[in-house]
Amino acid sequence: MTIAPDQLVTWVTAVAGVGVAVVGGIAGYLSAGWRFREVQLSYEQKTRDSYLDNARKVAVDVYVPLSVAVSALSRAYLEFKVHVDADSNVTPIGAINRFKGARRGFEKTLTGLTDRGATAYLTLSLEEKLASFSSFLNESLAAQTIIKRLILQPKFYGVADTVVYRGEDSWLVRWSPIFVAITQMIPIAGIKLRAISETLCAPITSDEFEKCFREDTLTISALIKEVTLGSR
Repeated sequence: MTIAPDQLVTWVTAVAGVGVAVVGGIAGYLSAGWRFREVQLSYEQKTRDSYLDNARKVAVDVYVPLSVAVSALSRAYLEFKVHVDADSNVTPIGAINRFKGARRGFEKTLTGLTDRGATAYLTLSLEEKLASFSSFLNESLAAQTIIKRLILQPKFYGVADTVVYRGEDSWLVRWSPIFVAITQMIPIAGIKLRAISETLCAPITSDEFEKCFREDTLTISALIKEVTLGSR
């Protein structure tokens, strides 16, 4: 079949026109998507700024007392650690009681804020961290062993399920990061695995308690400063 030159030119022009239309459509779609994302980010930022501005209005009454309580607790723990025997983990009862007293002072500050409704002005991140840290402290005072909670979130072809394991520091908790790393390094079709390990309690003379205590108090201090001094 012979195609006339003018017909060929028409076909080529038509195909080129369709190609331009498709490319233009894709570009327009992507551009619209980016504009929507920019508007969304701008709205989220304005909302966050307004949220923090409201929190800063009560900084003196809420965030400063909380900062003082965290600092006092941190100092008490440093003084407590001085008396912990590194080899036997034996600690004089007086040092333990002083740290417990500092913990009660911290809890009294939290209770005072809660009783007068001041926690309504806490950022969500800070409120959540304070709740978990308070629970960790209370449970750890009488703990004889490390208790962890392991949350496994396997996802099979987009369908996710959550398995919660709670127990002593076992092989499942210790080896879970390796299992997750293997699934990430060796892709398995349709399968993803995520693991979150959280220490629920630990003996107050243990290295695990010190690690969690330092991480949590630093995080809480940073979240307080986000309000009192600006973004981290």
